[in-house]
Amino acid sequence: MRDGILKEGHNCCSIRKVDRLAMLIDGEEYYKAFFNTVPKAKRTVDILGWEVDSRINIGHINKEYPSDLRQYFNRVVKQNRNLHINVLSWRSPAYLLFGRENFAAAKWRWETDKNIRFRQVGHPHVYGTHHEKMVIIDGSCAFLGGMDISRKRWDTPDHKLENPLRKDELGKHYHPIHDVQLVLAGEMVQELKTYLHEKGNFKGTEESESIWPAIEAQEIKGIPVALSRTNSLKRHREIEKLYLDAIHAAKDFIYIENQYFSCENIVNALCWKLMEQDGPDIIIVLPFSYRGKFEKAVYTNERNKALKRLQRADRFQRLGFFYPDNERKDQSRFIVVHSKFMIVDNEFLTLGSANLNNRSLHVDSELNLSLEAKGNKEVKSFIEENLYRLLEEHLDTPEKELRQKFEETKSLRKTIRAFQGKKPRTLEEINYSPTSFKEELMVLITPMVDVRFSLPKVHLVIFIFALFLMSLMYWQAPE
Repeated sequence: MRDGILKEGHNCCSIRKVDRLAMLIDGEEYYKAFFNTVPKAKRTVDILGWEVDSRINIGHINKEYPSDLRQYFNRVVKQNRNLHINVLSWRSPAYLLFGRENFAAAKWRWETDKNIRFRQVGHPHVYGTHHEKMVIIDGSCAFLGGMDISRKRWDTPDHKLENPLRKDELGKHYHPIHDVQLVLAGEMVQELKTYLHEKGNFKGTEESESIWPAIEAQEIKGIPVALSRTNSLKRHREIEKLYLDAIHAAKDFIYIENQYFSCENIVNALCWKLMEQDGPDIIIVLPFSYRGKFEKAVYTNERNKALKRLQRADRFQRLGFFYPDNERKDQSRFIVVHSKFMIVDNEFLTLGSANLNNRSLHVDSELNLSLEAKGNKEVKSFIEENLYRLLEEHLDTPEKELRQKFEETKSLRKTIRAFQGKKPRTLEEINYSPTSFKEELMVLITPMVDVRFSLPKVHLVIFIFALFLMSLMYWQAPE
């Protein structure tokens, strides 16, 4: 790390300056920033997402927020006829449609103003998804991270189990959910704009006067930031290389938050760091469980395998494998960790859409932004501040106490353990989770859930067509 992790052309595609940068923690902070900034737009609002669902249902929280996203955008463009809103969302295959808005494309076409353009696009590879979560406003301000503008994403930092405001479009309470997002302005926004234009052929995204959301989060100004991608079509695996390089460079600690943990290359790299005599503490924060039956079976099984390997490598007792627990200890209503985030030594930070599973690092389309200090005290202070914001949320403990304990122990793992279990909201150990016989059968579909290899759909079509022709030739051949 001391020599620098970020290398353009290797683990990132570009390094550009940002004029302003801040990290937004959880849906309450992100949605407040987004929905208070959209009305300021003069020309364009461009949205790229894995899912953009109009049934967002947060109008009961604040009258300025929408309950229906289409109606909200209609209201905004009627107030400014020069404004164009472009939405590009991944078109999921039929087997995933049960969890998505029915006939979304038709509804957006018929129920929205002509200044609003909604498109869905499929991924060119088998089982691949467009997983990026990005918004650009007037080519001046951008949001990027793990959160879509969609349903069941909003929550407060306390993640209360029975928060009356955390309800879906049917009025039902959904799981507490934790996530993070970046907001930025400057040259990197132009780089994101170029990416978006190549992705969706948008004609908008004109740069206008500087726009910035009203936020309370700490900002940093005038620093370089790197953009890294996963793109199977162009064989880009920059995000995986970025994680591996950052893990290799770690000296004091590695702090990871992620929804999934199954990529073998990442697990291998962490095992090697645990076997170093003077290596770093490794803290991994994941959800206690998963909501879908197939998702739970596959990713619990993969996590079990990773945990066993890490525990065998943990010769010097430096591993912390945690999940955030809520105040009721109700494991059926666990906190969904949806963030995709890593900090190394308070010197390096990466945040984006990429999970630590095989499909995110090898097959899907993903974007991450990263920054590193390299001797810049302001950058190091910014990274450190956001680490303590996260620990303060998870451990329900004031930042001052956390800092004092870290100064005393010089160990992130020991700091977490010192406050573990002292408050109802805390970090608890993840242990091996036995799987039932039914779940063992579901694990057989792992190659279709956590896709390891990229296969263009056109190749599959050609293969099936070739089999069809061969079968015709066989049956029509004379005896």
